[in-house]
Amino acid sequence: MATFVSELEAAKKNLSEALGDNVKQYWANLKLWFKQKISKEEFDLEAHRLLTQDNVHSHNDFLLAILTRCQILVSTPEGAGSLPWTGGSAAKPGKPKGKKKLSSVRQKFDHRFQPQNPLSGAQQFVAKDPQDDDDLKLCSHTMMLPTRGQLEGRMIVTAYEHGLDNVAEDAVSAVVYAVESHLKDILTSVVSRRKAHRLRDGHFKYAFGSNVTPQPYLKNSVVAYNSLIEGYTGKSSLHTLCMPSTSRGSS
Repeated sequence: MATFVSELEAAKKNLSEALGDNVKQYWANLKLWFKQKISKEEFDLEAHRLLTQDNVHSHNDFLLAILTRCQILVSTPEGAGSLPWTGGSAAKPGKPKGKKKLSSVRQKFDHRFQPQNPLSGAQQFVAKDPQDDDDLKLCSHTMMLPTRGQLEGRMIVTAYEHGLDNVAEDAVSAVVYAVESHLKDILTSVVSRRKAHRLRDGHFKYAFGSNVTPQPYLKNSVVAYNSLIEGYTGKSSLHTLCMPSTSRGSS
């Protein structure tokens, strides 16, 4: 990983020297490309306009270093999405012919129900060229969480815009955990508005969809009801069944 970092820093330095005063415009175009505001061809045309003919290779070297750093160029083995069926076939070659036997009930159903691969109807994921514009989509298009490489690429571009030279691995891990925590908070907020739930310590939400109304068969005390909201602790006093209280004059 240290080799990739040094290669990226060297490529960035060479590109910055080749761009000169146009470096800010280049970072702005790079950000627009990452946000899918411009296509790859438009980004290349703008880069060629900002660079001279002798320094165009620095643009390609920088993009290659970013892709290598983010580990976007991955190769998947062919046929990884399909699982071959290893079961025995109905007809076994080389078996000598013998006397015909009466077919049993099991043999009658063998030709009707053939074993199938459960993944045969699943969607096949085909590795595409990273240079393809349709392959680089935002999370709103793919409806999936961003990968670590995608987050690292975004962070690298943002760091360059703010004058930073590199992005540490700990910073990428912190952003990954922050994204997961933020999405969990959003889901919790949505579910809590649609389903009843209980509170623990006044802020921790749990037991979504459960009944939180007081039970008339439990002791009519605030302490017992609050303990019920906190959750069953196993004490017998919280589960004691009793009749509803009668008037004071009754014996």
